[in-house]
Amino acid sequence: MRLLFLLQKEAWFVEHQQAWYRLEDMNEVGLALSGLALNMVNQHELIEQPHQAGTARVTQADDRRLSVQLSSPDHQIIATVDVVLDENTLLNVDWNTKPYRDGWVSSDATITLDNVGAMYLDAYLPARSDSDGKMLTISNQVTGNSLEVWVARDQKTRIPLVQNGSKGKVSLNLHCEPELIDQTTDPRQLGFVMISEEASPV
Repeated sequence: MRLLFLLQKEAWFVEHQQAWYRLEDMNEVGLALSGLALNMVNQHELIEQPHQAGTARVTQADDRRLSVQLSSPDHQIIATVDVVLDENTLLNVDWNTKPYRDGWVSSDATITLDNVGAMYLDAYLPARSDSDGKMLTISNQVTGNSLEVWVARDQKTRIPLVQNGSKGKVSLNLHCEPELIDQTTDPRQLGFVMISEEASPV
């Protein structure tokens, strides 16, 4: 869960499970800033338009917690999430190159991590008779170091993006050969399917 500011519309949203919920009360925006990671979004750089699922309300549950209530457009409560106000909330994972809604990640993607001690992706490649898999190169744009991980086909592969991270921001580039698909029906440069992601703070 994170707080988004859409530059072109000067609008605030809470992002939860790849859906956006509009946050309209500026006092509640201030509360959200104290507990949620903030990301500013340029609408012209979005690969896909976000799914706007409804509205959000943010209240102070107690000295250590915020309560974030997410509602549908017809005001039905979808979820209520408690946010603990401690240094763990500083953890932020920002996919600069957003994964597609069907789970595919671009063959050349960038991700920025802030205060992330460890992060893993579970990836999958569909079976293909002429290929057993392909190499994924993870390049740290701060240190210049790189790591190669073999992603096998027709099975889950755990990819260690970061294992011993430190405080502060780091930008990673994920690069592999694009999938051989019919570009007339799907022009995307597809790298792999992301099944899940897991991140923990420093």
